[in-house]
Formats: sequence, structure tokens, C-alpha cells
Amino acid sequence: GKSPFIYADGEQKRAFSYIEDITPALANSGFRAKTNNEIINLGSDEVVTINKACKTVLEVMESDIKPLHVEDRPGEVKIAYCTVGKSKKLLDFQIKHDLNAGLKKMVMWAKEIGPQEPIYTISLEITKKVPKVWKYKMI
Repeated sequence: GKSPFIYADGEQKRAFSYIEDITPALANSGFRAKTNNEIINLGSDEVVTINKACKTVLEVMESDIKPLHVEDRPGEVKIAYCTVGKSKKLLDFQIKHDLNAGLKKMVMWAKEIGPQEPIYTISLEITKKVPKVWKYKMI
């Protein structure tokens, strides 16, 4: 029932991956000679803004909650996603879940386990310029 936080304007771009798409390629990468000494990106080629991802999560959860925009995180990368051509070539990597499908599966799992309280295992050593939501454990 809490509003999700979106840092700054939410126009940062990301490419979210569903775990079932990533793990087979990751596991197989250690057993293919052609991947030896190679740097290979694994990820989705569906690039979305944080605003779009949040909207999709809320739609999939059938929620009318509105996100809360908070201050920008210092030094946040505005555009962060990878190219996956090499992983498709060397690992036969395939994306089977777009954002919507992956989120539907994730939401089913989250509903199954129910609400969880966050566990903060590490205290912040440096708090200068840290987002308030981290400093005061607002999530």
C-alpha cells in the first residue's frame, strides 16, 4: 500500500531482465570454449524509462497507487543498458519474457510470499549526499 519511489523525473533508461531468461546463459557460459576470455553482456534489449517500468508494475499489480518522485540520486547514470548481440551469438541467448510478462510472473511470486519487511544488513558508513530514502531506511 505504499507509493514506490522514483528518483528525479523518472526518465532514466534501463533494460530489465527476467531471471529465467538470464540464468541459462549465465550457467552455460562457463562450459563453452568460444566464451573463454570473453566479456559478454546479458540483459534485455527492451529499453524503458523508470516511469514506464513503474507504470507497468502498478498496472500488473492492479494498483491505483501513485509513485512518489524524490530527489535525484547524486551521480546516477541516466542511461544504463547493454548490447546483447554477442550473448546471442556465443551463448544462443534469447529473451523470452518482455517487461510485462516478467513482471506478471514476479507479481505472482510476490503475492505468494506476501509482504516482507526490508532487512538492512549493512549500515551506511558515509551519509553525506546519500538519498534520504537510504539514509532513513524509508523503503
